[in-house]
Amino acid sequence: MKKRVGIFLTFVLLMSFSTLIAQDLKALVTPEGKVGFKLNVEGVNLYVNLNGKLMEFNANVHYNVLGNIDKIGDVSVTCDVNGFIIKIGTADLKYGIYKRIEKIGSTQFGYGANGRINRINDKIVNYDLLTGKIDKIANALIYYNEKGEVDRIVDNDGIISFIPNWRDNVEEGMKPYWIKNSN
Repeated sequence: MKKRVGIFLTFVLLMSFSTLIAQDLKALVTPEGKVGFKLNVEGVNLYVNLNGKLMEFNANVHYNVLGNIDKIGDVSVTCDVNGFIIKIGTADLKYGIYKRIEKIGSTQFGYGANGRINRINDKIVNYDLLTGKIDKIANALIYYNEKGEVDRIVDNDGIISFIPNWRDNVEEGMKPYWIKNSN
């Protein structure tokens, strides 16, 4: 009887932990409809664009003598010989084809034929066929006006964060984590 209770409690704790991990994921949406995903890994906010690339965003980054990142804030970072981050703290990062993020810790990313994220764990990311903009993430809906700007967001799960001011270069031109420091 004690074994069954122990197994049940372990299962409940694991389910609670996976729910906690899922809550760390946020979709950031600008008025123009640009979208990026924020994931908290051991106290470090990682930002992933729609093409599956890590973006540097207001991070306190430290570089080693080779020019590779060795620390983000107080969390240690391990890079491979090419400078790609493969570990943040105890969380492993795995890359797929074209060096797109496939896994960060327990969060898995899936890609569609267009090369953009279409799944994060069990959350489906849908794109509008005409505009190519995201119109649904899990159960959250994004509505656009005639100008192509975000008109309203219906999100009961709290997965989307609307950010009114996002620097123009965040989505495409930000320096990725794996590019070596040029200083």
